[in-house]
Amino acid sequence: MEEMKIEPSAAMPVAMPTWRNVELVPDAMPAWCGGTLETGIGRGFNLALASLPGFTLHSDMSPARLFYDQDLVEPTFDIRPDGTVAVPTQPGNGFPVLPERVAAAAIRRWSSDTRA
Repeated sequence: MEEMKIEPSAAMPVAMPTWRNVELVPDAMPAWCGGTLETGIGRGFNLALASLPGFTLHSDMSPARLFYDQDLVEPTFDIRPDGTVAVPTQPGNGFPVLPERVAAAAIRRWSSDTRA
């Protein structure tokens, strides 16, 4: 078993090369994906990765409501009574980000826009 830990800010760049390796031998290496303290932004990418073939072990993903009063996405995911999670089909990470919540949660701001 190979454990893959993906940070929310780098989810896709890290996940895709790792997935290419798993894709070569999906039956030889059971995989799982998880992220406990992430907001819905990172959880969306974790959920997308965990839904891919080759990820056959139970994933470690809990709803953000267990850790945050308000998530940064709406709607966020929850666990169904049968223990599964619906994988969104929307573009991006599948969960609409609420800019006003991101702004309210920010402790620092930075911009690469030199026009401002």
